[in-house]
Amino acid sequence: MKKTMIFLTFLLFIAGMFGVEVIIGTGTTSNSYYSYPAVYGGWCMNAREQYIVNPAEFTANGGGAGNITSIAFNVSNVNGCGPLPNFTIRMGHTTQSAFTTTTFITGLTQVYNVVSYQPVAGWNTHTFDTAFNWDGTSNVVIEVTFDFQDDYTANTSTYYTSTSPNYKAMYYCSDSIAWNTVTAGTQSYNRPNMKFDMAAGAPMAPFPAIL
Repeated sequence: MKKTMIFLTFLLFIAGMFGVEVIIGTGTTSNSYYSYPAVYGGWCMNAREQYIVNPAEFTANGGGAGNITSIAFNVSNVNGCGPLPNFTIRMGHTTQSAFTTTTFITGLTQVYNVVSYQPVAGWNTHTFDTAFNWDGTSNVVIEVTFDFQDDYTANTSTYYTSTSPNYKAMYYCSDSIAWNTVTAGTQSYNRPNMKFDMAAGAPMAPFPAIL
């Protein structure tokens, strides 16, 4: 019995070292080929989106303070969305638990960038160029942007979860005005489901000694 307890404690320690997959959002509804938010929003020529995740959402799903090394979004249908130029993900800590105004959060750190990204059906995993170190207590904002396409196509349909009554998503898209020249967007309850590779939460309390 004592050996079993020691082995289980060891497994928990190993899990903490290698991190866990944390899924935020379990909704089964997805946006249309023209509606937003849309992580891969090819319906407009360029776009910017931000999503807020609260600490309790991470910890309730097994996440803890430390490095976040990837994020994934679950696409139900590509809808003919073409490659998105200069596809970039940024992250940051924020005191905002939700979007109470239409102003985008600034001062974020770039964690991922590719010259062009072609979304596919299923989970699209973006392994970060630079890990994001979550402090374990702050809200986290995720920003996704892409620059002007050669031609607009369609949005992928991406699974989302409603966060009503709190706005935890915001978007901006345009065929003519660059996303990085605009400070405001449109608030939304429909935050895309996300999967993070991140540090595990606090280990369970030590097992009682067996004499």
